[in-house]
Formats: sequence, structure tokens, C-alpha cells
Amino acid sequence: MLETFGDGITCVCSFEDCDEILTFETVTADRWPLSGKEGGRYIRSNIRPSCSRCNSSDGQRIKELDLPPLEPGPTGMEW
Repeated sequence: MLETFGDGITCVCSFEDCDEILTFETVTADRWPLSGKEGGRYIRSNIRPSCSRCNSSDGQRIKELDLPPLEPGPTGMEW
């Protein structure tokens, strides 16, 4: 995820009002645009990086973001 959403070493939390810099030790995967409650899976086209604080907050909050869905990789392989 750090390579896809950042520079390979760090990336920024995907929540609009959070600017926390994430590393391999601190990044968590959040299912978006389809939440787990709605059947969303942890696949490349349905995840965004988030900090632990944002990931543990209300899951509906990420739906309010205006981020385009990520296209699946060439293999569509799950992480």
C-alpha cells in the first residue's frame, strides 16, 4: 500500500481531515468504497490506507470522502 499510495516508505492517511504520515509499522487498510458491512473485501480495488485512529472511528465517515475508486492491478490479486 505504501508504494501505491505513497513513496514506498510512507503515505498519508486517506481520511480528508487527517494528515498523519503512515509507515509500514503504522499503516492500516480500510475498506473503501464498499465497507465491510456492505460486503466489501480487502482487495486492491477496495482499500485505502488509514491510521489506526481513523480506521477505528465510525466506518460511515469514509463514505463522505470524494475519492475515486482504485483500479485493480493487472492480476486483480488479493492482498
